[in-house]
Amino acid sequence: MGDYSKYFEIIVTTATDAVVVIDCDSTIVYANPALSDVFGYTARALFGSPLTMLMPDDMGAIHMRSLNRYLKTGERHVQWGCVRLTGLHRDGRSIPLEVSFSEYQDDTDHVFIGIMRTMSEHYRVNNAIGSLPV
Repeated sequence: MGDYSKYFEIIVTTATDAVVVIDCDSTIVYANPALSDVFGYTARALFGSPLTMLMPDDMGAIHMRSLNRYLKTGERHVQWGCVRLTGLHRDGRSIPLEVSFSEYQDDTDHVFIGIMRTMSEHYRVNNAIGSLPV
């Protein structure tokens, strides 16, 4: 078997869904290029920033409480698959999102992964399909 790590990198960097990785302090340690399409920030600009900058203030506070509780107790605030949340674009507008979360932990790393897509695109496609002649 060959080294497949390059394929994983290709998948993540070319994915149309936004991918973000945060550490246990909710600091962004990775963002794929699609994240800039969703939020209007470049991946480079987000590196080292708090994830809460991509959320409305009330959601940011809930996120931090939930993350801290999870790290202490293992109790999840929400189910981690296909959660509908609101994001905050760089220009200040709200973004309806569908987000799936996962976690990775080994002896040296403990990170959380979020994979997101905008629901506005989903609604646009559904409306376009619904308007097709039958």
